[in-house]
Amino acid sequence: MCIRDRLGGLEHKVSLSEEVKCRAEELEAELTRVNGEVAALVEAKGGCEARMDKVQRAAEEQCEAAMVELERAKANARSLKEAADEAEVLRAKYRQEVLVRKRLYNQLQELRGNLRVYCRMRPGSEPELGEMEHAKPLMMDKEAGEVTVNDAMRDKGIGRRTFQFDETFEESTQAQVFGEVEPLITSVLDGFNVCIFAYGQTGSGKTYTMEGPRDDPGVSLRATQAIFREIAARSEVEEASVSLSMMEVYCDEVRCLLDPGSKARISIHQEGAVTVVTGIKTIQVADESDVGRWVSRGQAVRSTGSTQMNQHSSRSHLLLQLQVEVTNRLTAAKTTSKLMLVDLAGSERLARSGAQGDRLKEAQAINKSLSALGDVIRALATDSTHVPYRNAKLTHVLADCLGGNSKTLMFCNVSSQLSDLPETLCSLNFAANAKEVTLGPAVRNVSTSQCSTPKNSSATPRHSGPVTPKSSSVTPRHSGSVTPKRSPARTPKHTR
Repeated sequence: MCIRDRLGGLEHKVSLSEEVKCRAEELEAELTRVNGEVAALVEAKGGCEARMDKVQRAAEEQCEAAMVELERAKANARSLKEAADEAEVLRAKYRQEVLVRKRLYNQLQELRGNLRVYCRMRPGSEPELGEMEHAKPLMMDKEAGEVTVNDAMRDKGIGRRTFQFDETFEESTQAQVFGEVEPLITSVLDGFNVCIFAYGQTGSGKTYTMEGPRDDPGVSLRATQAIFREIAARSEVEEASVSLSMMEVYCDEVRCLLDPGSKARISIHQEGAVTVVTGIKTIQVADESDVGRWVSRGQAVRSTGSTQMNQHSSRSHLLLQLQVEVTNRLTAAKTTSKLMLVDLAGSERLARSGAQGDRLKEAQAINKSLSALGDVIRALATDSTHVPYRNAKLTHVLADCLGGNSKTLMFCNVSSQLSDLPETLCSLNFAANAKEVTLGPAVRNVSTSQCSTPKNSSATPRHSGPVTPKSSSVTPRHSGSVTPKRSPARTPKHTR
């Protein structure tokens, strides 16, 4: 029994030994597999480390390059800042030089008595800008006083042209525009005659510039306010009286707007250097509110109408005149002067305005009178021996403003619309010609208690020879610029 038991135990041990051996073989196989995986992982780790080293080196190189680029950018930024600072200094110097040049130019214009020309552009509305696809056919440089017409598509046959004026206004407010005019206005109280008129095609903003809306008035009301403000400031040493007259030129006929029912015969004649219109009502006014009330009455009866180009089109030329007499309380010296504010009716092409019936007759009369005005401007610009003032009532009334003893300023109002480019070019050509007109230096209209005749060396506006036949053109033609004869300021010739 003992042997059997011991034999059975040995067999059991042998069985266990085989199991252990099998298990060992399995473990050894597993170990071999794990060692293979470990080797693969070690190899992969080596590859990753190599790639990481490569990436790190590349990152370090990129970082170094970025630092170099950053330093270069910083240097460029410093250079740009220095250049910008230098450019700003140069711009400031340029603006200063422009101001000095403009001041000297204005002094020269004052000495020569040149007709001053300001150009104002009516900004386009949103629908108008949409039609133009936000193109800008008209560009202005206020500092240089330049207006550039740019027909980029050349579909109008205009191309690119540049004009230079005394001032340009692109998006200026009414107050900013008047700020450039005010020194001229206040010189009325010093005894100088002043005339301001607005010229341009229909719908270009002439009435807005001269009259303006009630809450944002134009040149006329602001000028009246400035005159009475200055009168109040000088009241201790000067006594002033102001009278108002208001008329329109409708179909080449002068009408009184302050007394529209009057049957008095209206006539135009010269009294020395002054053009006098008789038969119109003159009102003594005490302040700007008086002027405002009478002007509102006059505007209510002014001839207006509706066309395809302008719903509220002026069908007449409006002339507002303030006559000012100032007496010095100490010296008894008296000055007599006038301020003429003119809102011209707009030129229009009949094919575009669609004018018919009365509107057609009005348009023809407006264009004819503006054509006569163009003839006068060209004659003055070229120093012609004969200036045809009497070819139209408008130019006859304005004779002493255009060719006599007066400081005269013209607003050339233009539209920013591409479709208006031909008319805009006509207006700019007209204004360029007007800018070359030399009236001679204006003289104060002053007298003393011992001599009632004003001391005024200016003579009657030029009317040499017989009256020239009236122009038969309907649409104003202003093609090309006229080169004036350069001559020193001169006194206009007497009427023969």
